[in-house]
Amino acid sequence: MTNKEKMHSGMIYYPSGDDIMVEQLGYVNKLYDFNMTRPTELDKRAQMLKEMFAEIGEDCYIEPPFHANWGGHHVHFGKSVYANFGLTMVDDTHIYVGDYTLFGPNVVVATAGHPILPELRENHLLPLLAQLNGIARYKRDERAFIFPNGSRIRLGYCDTENDIYQYQGQEYDVIGVEE
Repeated sequence: MTNKEKMHSGMIYYPSGDDIMVEQLGYVNKLYDFNMTRPTELDKRAQMLKEMFAEIGEDCYIEPPFHANWGGHHVHFGKSVYANFGLTMVDDTHIYVGDYTLFGPNVVVATAGHPILPELRENHLLPLLAQLNGIARYKRDERAFIFPNGSRIRLGYCDTENDIYQYQGQEYDVIGVEE
């Protein structure tokens, strides 16, 4: 089974596999173009969404910036869907949004399946180390990637109820959760 087949089946897959990355980059390039449109280019935006999305109903509007792993390629919108600034759709597989849905600012809809066992998580750390090599340094004792500007990607866990206290009193811009 290919990584792409695994991605759509809910199985664990490696998103950096060549069979996925080449195709994905084409869709992300279209997304970049959408995000660079001028506020007055409403017709152009509407046409671009029709080309980017798996399907999109009439009278849909997304206020840029819009973020999606596959540029919306796996997103299905009903009619009259409105998304405010900063909608993120982790569309590694299909996302279906019904008619007349309204998204507020900075909403995240995620479909990606990630490994939940520590042993499997370790399998993903090594590719991430390779991907961020020269961009960010990894501090194993903090389980964090640290970028030159001070930004961090921190890897954490909650195996027991008491593990939540290790995050108490901290501020995060984004939190990703796997179940």
